[in-house]
Amino acid sequence: MKYTPEDFNTIYHATFPQVSKFVHFKVESLEDGQEIVQNVYLDFYRYIFAHDKKIDNVSAYLISMAKNELSHYYKTKSEIPIILDEADNIMLDQIPDDQNLELEVLNRLSTQEIWDIIETMSPLDKQILVAHYRFDLPFSEIARSLNMPGSTVRSRHQAALETIKSRIK
Repeated sequence: MKYTPEDFNTIYHATFPQVSKFVHFKVESLEDGQEIVQNVYLDFYRYIFAHDKKIDNVSAYLISMAKNELSHYYKTKSEIPIILDEADNIMLDQIPDDQNLELEVLNRLSTQEIWDIIETMSPLDKQILVAHYRFDLPFSEIARSLNMPGSTVRSRHQAALETIKSRIK
């Protein structure tokens, strides 16, 4: 089967969210994740126009390509684990629950200013914020993807928002 550029566009738009989410939770930084996803689709584009083979399950094929690209990523860049000590846990337990904090922060800054602040945060906080706001994932799904308790994800999210709030004053 010969694929057309329109076929590629259709496949891209149908599979991009799934592939992006898969890659996002496997890497430390948003930029690395975007580069990996870009490489996956570039390799896929080259493959479908170089071969006349029909791919039965395109989504599974792209995830497989993403796994290979992630293997290459891990070989070239070591990942540093984030370890919370007792002081961090105590600080997280003291964060007040303020439901309007998100709106207050978002109303006071432009999107670019917020992303500039997020870029200075720890990789884990960055992942939580990106997953919640960019991919609209609930905390339970973020916690499952990061292999940590939901309360920890919510606490880190709240702490990150407090950090953003403190930097805009």
